[in-house]
Amino acid sequence: MTELKSDKRQLMAYTGSQGNVVSVIKGNFAEGKAAGMCFISVRTIGGMDVMILPDRGLDIAHLIYKGVKISFMSRNGIVSPASADRQKEGFVRYFTGGMLTTCGLRNVGPDCVDDNGEYHPTHGRYSLVQAEDICIERPDIQTAVISGTIRETALFGHDLTVRRMIRISDADSSISITDCLMNNSTEEEEIMVLYHYNFGYPFLQEGCEVRFMGSDIVTPRTPEAAGGIDKYTEISAPVDGYSEQVFFHEQQGNGSGMAFAEVLSPNTGISARLEYDAEVLPVLTQWKSMRSGDYALGLEPSNNFVMGRKPERANGTLKKIKPFEEIEFKTALRLKKI
Repeated sequence: MTELKSDKRQLMAYTGSQGNVVSVIKGNFAEGKAAGMCFISVRTIGGMDVMILPDRGLDIAHLIYKGVKISFMSRNGIVSPASADRQKEGFVRYFTGGMLTTCGLRNVGPDCVDDNGEYHPTHGRYSLVQAEDICIERPDIQTAVISGTIRETALFGHDLTVRRMIRISDADSSISITDCLMNNSTEEEEIMVLYHYNFGYPFLQEGCEVRFMGSDIVTPRTPEAAGGIDKYTEISAPVDGYSEQVFFHEQQGNGSGMAFAEVLSPNTGISARLEYDAEVLPVLTQWKSMRSGDYALGLEPSNNFVMGRKPERANGTLKKIKPFEEIEFKTALRLKKI
């Protein structure tokens, strides 16, 4: 396989334009549940194709690498916030999946009614909030950076802001996300944050293996998961009626505080390595759904155990952010041929 040029002068000599190395296209969906939504499509000469959704918190819909679809897309497809069923238990009808769905900022896990009577939907409201102040930059010939602000607020209530920066680099086939969460209120706020990275077919198929760090402590969430604890790293073919299994992983970060999990796909010859800052995201939730039609693997760094706001508070694992405090969350997905 021919190796692509990495020197700017050489790349410009071959391509004539930075846009031919990393192209960035903005557009809108014309029909269906996504009608009216905007998207940002980033395509690189090295084989990355990334679709970002500003109308859903700058989350990532599709990811294709070297012609292979890496991301999972639920049967719902891409759903606009305007078309989302916001009633109780509506999450299963608007959950897109995609490469990344961000969950939070005030609930992660099952929906619940809090002690003060406030209703919190499944996995919070973040993914239905439109981003603003969107900016596209090109710091070098092989990189595009998309950034924006997501605000989750309420009158007489919380005032949380996420400043998201997505860095897509063709130099090392990576997508790096840095979120700065800010509490703009004079009141302390309880926060829950989860990065729902989702892998699907054809990248995900039988024969795939999931690898974790040597320091990994694994806890099954349910009796169904406990029954599959001896095979949590294995991926099977789709199974009719399969009950999803969820495992909690606690990994110690390296010298920089970063931990990782890696999915190896021998049939496609591709590896996807998810890195995350274990200092602020101490729990990695593994969602294993081998169910026919809902065939997916989720690797989800989080600052909690994904049991919902009230149980996490009772467990002493519900995190808080002080007035005007800022907390930085970092995750990255790195792709390569194996």
